[in-house]
Amino acid sequence: MRHRLATTLLRAVGASRLFVDDVLGDLEEITTQRRDAAEPCGPAWYAGEVLRLVPYAIKDGVRGSATAALVDVAQKAASAWLLLGMLAGTTLSIAVLTHDVWNNGSSNDGRIWFPSDAFVALFILAGALRCVMLGYVSAWIDAKRPLITLLTVAALDAFLHYRLFDEYLPGAVLMAAVSWSLVTFGGLRRVFTWAASSSETRQVPT
Repeated sequence: MRHRLATTLLRAVGASRLFVDDVLGDLEEITTQRRDAAEPCGPAWYAGEVLRLVPYAIKDGVRGSATAALVDVAQKAASAWLLLGMLAGTTLSIAVLTHDVWNNGSSNDGRIWFPSDAFVALFILAGALRCVMLGYVSAWIDAKRPLITLLTVAALDAFLHYRLFDEYLPGAVLMAAVSWSLVTFGGLRRVFTWAASSSETRQVPT
């Protein structure tokens, strides 16, 4: 189980299958040696060793220029965000329009923002669904390093939510955290689906 998770992590940041097989094979040998020597080699130790391999996995995944790889991730992240960002912009525009109509164009007349609690619930649900979809799309759009693109989009969306609500600091922090969590959740589902399909199509040397 832990070997499969480690493989998914390293492959999802761009490492080649050969690199992953080599480093995890070496890690299994070290684990066996430490177990025979009665040294710590439990899940926490193993996870720490895998995380130490992540920078090397990212480096292995950079084919050619590092700048080109960064541009590739940025382009795919921007494409995913713009695609789902249009949905968010439309939803926000509807919310603002509803607010203005309901409050006769005034934001300080003491009335509620929305005509009903049901409208608020639907608006929140739409926003949450949009974040989950954004995560899935961002991981789907990059077949080479889906986890990096996912985390880039999650950070971007969290920052934009923070800036949107920065006049209300506690709410801004909460919205940024919720956005990051939902985007990441939606994307991780795609990452594991991608990893499973990748392992199924693995070619066996003849």
